[in-house]
Amino acid sequence: MTHDPETLAPRIRRLTGREPRSWRAVHRGYTAAARYVVGFADGSSAFVKAAVDGQTAAWLRMEQRVYDQVDGDFVPRRIAWEDGDAPLMLLEDLSNGIWTFAWSPDDIARTRRLLDRLATTVLPADFPPLGDHADEFQGWRSVAGDPAGFLSLGLASADWLSSALPLLVEAEQAIRLDGTALVHMDVRSDNLCFHGERTLLVDWNWARRGNPAYDQVFWLPTVHMEGGPAPWDITLAEPEIIAAAAGYFAGRAHLPPDAHPAGPAIRTLQRRQLESALPWAARALGLPLPDGR
Repeated sequence: MTHDPETLAPRIRRLTGREPRSWRAVHRGYTAAARYVVGFADGSSAFVKAAVDGQTAAWLRMEQRVYDQVDGDFVPRRIAWEDGDAPLMLLEDLSNGIWTFAWSPDDIARTRRLLDRLATTVLPADFPPLGDHADEFQGWRSVAGDPAGFLSLGLASADWLSSALPLLVEAEQAIRLDGTALVHMDVRSDNLCFHGERTLLVDWNWARRGNPAYDQVFWLPTVHMEGGPAPWDITLAEPEIIAAAAGYFAGRAHLPPDAHPAGPAIRTLQRRQLESALPWAARALGLPLPDGR
């Protein structure tokens, strides 16, 4: 799929009636989609996302469905959309928002208020359910079958793992994903923006209908790795989801970088998330703390 400015410019001109004058590539985040901030002759601008393959095309179509079915100022305003072999989406330009956080108490409170809004956003019954991803929450079962990869990370000894695994696997199997709420599924600082009075999430390609506790739990390890408080100092509720989150990272952080489109960056992220999620899971389940480095 072609996605360079020369190819995109005629499509954007046709969709918006405006003339693209400047292009700035955006490299933030982990998606493989082509992304630009485009400046127009009239002085306005837009954020452009273009599919580069079948996977990114499917992701953009899922994101488009969110913009069709969710009404809230926590999603970016859509300017234009075009489907086809190479879907193209134009959204409001949020470049002048705040994208880097010190994770002060105000930052955390503001994000939690946003997640509370998602939790009360009810989706139609035909929206894809979070339960579709149940197979992804078998990290501890995967580790039990082949512990060498996890142990190679050095975060826990073989003795600790052998003792803790039965309860970790049990908790992971008890995870509850069903629900009616809007779940973003990828809440991290690179997908979060404070823009004036608005608090927004971007990159809605993984959105599902389900248990809103998922977003609350998966967000907090990233807060910790970016200098914020430890997740166990915020909550020990939802121990099954906490255990499943730790298992998700435990089953992936050691995998070869080329097994994921984002390469080494995603493995580094998963390793750092696991460093927070693993002791959090131990505390939530009443286990001894992991004894690795």
